[in-house]
Amino acid sequence: ELVVVKGDKSIENKKGDVMAVVHQYDRNLDVLRALERIYVYWPVDDDSICELYKTDDGGQDFFAGRCDMGLTGGATSKGDCCRACNMWDGCKGFAFSKNDGKCYIKNCNNNVMGGRKTPLRGGGSSGWLLEGWSR
Repeated sequence: ELVVVKGDKSIENKKGDVMAVVHQYDRNLDVLRALERIYVYWPVDDDSICELYKTDDGGQDFFAGRCDMGLTGGATSKGDCCRACNMWDGCKGFAFSKNDGKCYIKNCNNNVMGGRKTPLRGGGSSGWLLEGWSR
């Protein structure tokens, strides 16, 4: 277990440190990274955060023009977009644009291979929650 919910509804990490739960502001990657530096002791800078996602690094937006929920900036990797999707209610997928550091947040993960795909300028990745997982 990465976190423990105590009887008083507080949340602690494995070290026993009380963790902050911030809604709304966690969608800003700069604020999220700052909170992670304070409260999270396990590695968060690699793409292992994407383990619940099927990802494709071929530079295509697999959900082009479909199921767009929102947009975040400041991403430097698909891991940032997985993290943003994890924090966004209803997110089921994303497209990461390397060129401009944006995460296009999506609310669908079906018909991935059959839908319209468009190239992401400068390359990038698409990711969608694995079957059986939901938010």
